[in-house]
Amino acid sequence: MGDFLKSIQKFLFSPWAMWVISILGAIAIFRPYWFYDPSALVSAELISNTPVFNVQKNIGKLTVLYDGQDITRSGGAIYSLTVTVVNKGKSSVKKGDYDEKFPLGIEIEHGTILEDPVVRASNDYLKDALKIFRVSANSVSVSPVILDPQDSFTLTFLILGARDRQVMIKSLGKIAGQGAIAVTDISEKAQKKSFWAEMIAGDLLIHFARSILYIFVVLLFVVALVWILMMICLPVDLVDNYIDRREQRKRKEIANEYLRSRKLIRTPLREMVFSAYINQVIRQESVYTYLLDLVEGKIEFTEELVKNALDDSKIYIRIHSGPGVPVEGADVSAGESRKYLRARRFLDALKDSEVPWQQAVAEIKETLIPFLEYLYQIGAPRRQEVVSRSFEGPFYKGRRGESVDLEWTVADV
Repeated sequence: MGDFLKSIQKFLFSPWAMWVISILGAIAIFRPYWFYDPSALVSAELISNTPVFNVQKNIGKLTVLYDGQDITRSGGAIYSLTVTVVNKGKSSVKKGDYDEKFPLGIEIEHGTILEDPVVRASNDYLKDALKIFRVSANSVSVSPVILDPQDSFTLTFLILGARDRQVMIKSLGKIAGQGAIAVTDISEKAQKKSFWAEMIAGDLLIHFARSILYIFVVLLFVVALVWILMMICLPVDLVDNYIDRREQRKRKEIANEYLRSRKLIRTPLREMVFSAYINQVIRQESVYTYLLDLVEGKIEFTEELVKNALDDSKIYIRIHSGPGVPVEGADVSAGESRKYLRARRFLDALKDSEVPWQQAVAEIKETLIPFLEYLYQIGAPRRQEVVSRSFEGPFYKGRRGESVDLEWTVADV
């Protein structure tokens, strides 16, 4: 997981990601309404459109009268329409925003208003201030009132319409700052749009703005997810860093005490051995582990092993950890490839000494065997126990391969 978080962190701070974030930031500054529209938005919603009394055909002597008018014989029907006018925007509609010549109102299509509508309001102010005026037989207007965001009022009409034709509504009036007052039919009779119809709704600019918004939201989500994972890993990383520093200090004291007591001559190989011993870490095997295996006879260093270790086609295991993917034409197993990789690391560590590997192996054994006996005598562990963590973040330093100041008694010769 540590490698994954580091790759995500590298991507987020790459030039490409910074360019995208800069573009989105500029759009958010100069075109904020693409993401957030601060204006008012008044709309009319048809909540219900249901017949109060509807006889589909004349039935004998059955007669339906309303105010003395024979509804049945005229082929009509009586409907109850409920319309809600609401401000869904982010700003208030003030009285001065209405056009006096084109007041806010509702027009009934294919029907006649039988009685003044019943009014319900979302707050006491609207209950007192709202007035309804009959403009014609099929339309009403509303007095100018202040509509704060989410304020609404509901009109319930009793409508006379044809039994074979659906009664609809139309918005009237003009409000400053917005176009036509949208009418939405959310009654049970409204035909529900298909998934594809809803997906392609809107013009090209709307789709472009949505795309930018979605990209921005995804980037924010990824950044948030990475930070959450990093914060989860942080305590474990800090604890392991502390353990590494503490144990390395202990091993350095042990190594220096041993060097002072034995008065060893400093050589590049001895420097490598004791530096590898001190620089062990808790999360990964180091070169020192390979040196131990070499001394304990678990590894037989031969000409064939050296040849394979220097062949890149036989090493496809990742340098850090985990299984690798064989390169094309690879003829060795993952276990063999890992063995060759460990040998390659050992050979790389010998480069600074400029000593043939046969001589280096002999000198390493000559140096390490007495030191292991010394560790046994003082009760110190021979190697650092490696622990595999479920969460590994980018805060773990590892402190591998760092130079170590050893207290050699005798200078170089």
